[in-house]
Amino acid sequence: MEDKCCCCNRIFSGISNRNRTIQSSFVSLWGENYVAFFSTCRLLFYTTQISVGLWFLTKPKQANESQGFRDRQGETLFIDARNIGSMIDRTHTELSAEDIGEIARTYHTWRGKEKDGDYEDQPGFCKSATLEEIKDNDFVLTPERYEGAAPIEDNGIPFEEKMAELPQTLYGQMREAEKLDGVIRRNLEMLGYGE
Repeated sequence: MEDKCCCCNRIFSGISNRNRTIQSSFVSLWGENYVAFFSTCRLLFYTTQISVGLWFLTKPKQANESQGFRDRQGETLFIDARNIGSMIDRTHTELSAEDIGEIARTYHTWRGKEKDGDYEDQPGFCKSATLEEIKDNDFVLTPERYEGAAPIEDNGIPFEEKMAELPQTLYGQMREAEKLDGVIRRNLEMLGYGE
């Protein structure tokens, strides 16, 4: 690879023994050159319906003051973009300019571009992992293995209060379903399709 080369490649997703062997070989061969692993949202590409993983590689990960890069040796960025984007029709997802900007800003802040702010791991979206963490995870190179779960929004209603309301809501919906079943049965009978 050239000193300033950066490339991407589709990765094998999953944790089968075959994929683990391939991924551990890649880490052994290119480990210090990994920059980022990126999982895309489903239905982003016209040729596949699954989310696609991309590897980005580069050789120089040392600090470079002239370009504003911090020292990233021994670190790899994982970005999980499976939950961003919008459905444009029933078979395709599209990333908005804001979605692409969020991914780019995350990468640039991780590299150390001051104008983009300070990098922070975001559960459910991104994580800067060490080579040791990758080895501890059996060389699985899917971002969701590292970045964790997104925090659940708390709407401020205590659990006990929610649980007191939920059964009442459910019972009301069940009563409504019974009424609708009766209406459907009568309509079918009027059309000559009764039991």
